[in-house]
Amino acid sequence: INLPSSFSFTSGTFTETGTGTGSILNFTGGSNQTVNFSGTNSNTIFNFRLNNSAGITITGSLPINSGATFFRQAGSVTGTIAYNITNSTLAYTGGSMTTENGEWPTTNGPVNVTLNTAAAADVITLHAARTLAATGVFTLTQGSIELNNNDLTISNTATTAVAGTGLGSSKMIRTSGTGRLFRGISTTASSNYLFPVGETTGTT
Repeated sequence: INLPSSFSFTSGTFTETGTGTGSILNFTGGSNQTVNFSGTNSNTIFNFRLNNSAGITITGSLPINSGATFFRQAGSVTGTIAYNITNSTLAYTGGSMTTENGEWPTTNGPVNVTLNTAAAADVITLHAARTLAATGVFTLTQGSIELNNNDLTISNTATTAVAGTGLGSSKMIRTSGTGRLFRGISTTASSNYLFPVGETTGTT
């Protein structure tokens, strides 16, 4: 469902009646869109995609329920996204961009983060140190993340907590500064852990 103008839901119950991964509400306006979500949340799976270079301004909080995803394709978020604390996902699906507090806050952020950029050469730049929860999974589907001077911590001790196939120079965790990748490691099992870390300058 494309939403080209402001979106206001202030009464009643917002729900997804279908099955599967839920519907996607796309913010597609040409100017900044006001989003007022203060009605009753049914806690079913419905996803939101930001595809408006002018961004959105949220009144109240925008719920990302268990199993749901917030897609940042273009634009910035002003306001609060309420991520479910057990199974919610933030996905970067546009071109190269820098992460922001709006979609990836310091606390109460997404459980999982996925990179699936528009092109393999696109790079998502981490704006500040971030930590994924103990059950969180970081998935590299397409594109790379550049840490710069910011640490990325993945607390989940499962070997699958960093996911991706065909990893290489255009699909990896890049560091050109002091930023580091920290991974939780199980102390009770002998396993192989993936550290898809590299750099592209040829000087480090």
